[in-house]
Amino acid sequence: MGIWAERNSKGSLLPKVESHQFDAKVYANRINDLGSKVDALETIIKSLTTFLLEHNVTEDEMNDCVAEALEQQKNKYKYVRYRNCDECGKRMQETKGVIIYCLYCGKVNYSHPYEVRKLEE
Repeated sequence: MGIWAERNSKGSLLPKVESHQFDAKVYANRINDLGSKVDALETIIKSLTTFLLEHNVTEDEMNDCVAEALEQQKNKYKYVRYRNCDECGKRMQETKGVIIYCLYCGKVNYSHPYEVRKLEE
């Protein structure tokens, strides 16, 4: 029968549906979820841009920062999930927090989520 799988109750041929095909509702839900995420990111970017402009950061400085981030991404710079303690130099596991306590010496260390260091080869 080719692309036609079976006949319905009226005798009309029905198209064959493969098991890997998804329902249109699934795609619609995924598209709506992505749209919501894009809207949220757009709001965040607008608010950060407004904040930076209000604090005397020029558009040229922002553009330079974006260019630098793109260059880092292109050169395979990655976010590492560890850092060395400022006091004792031992490796600490980073958390999602900004304040990190060294398990070895107890020193309080500070971090930010986008600290970029090249991964060791």
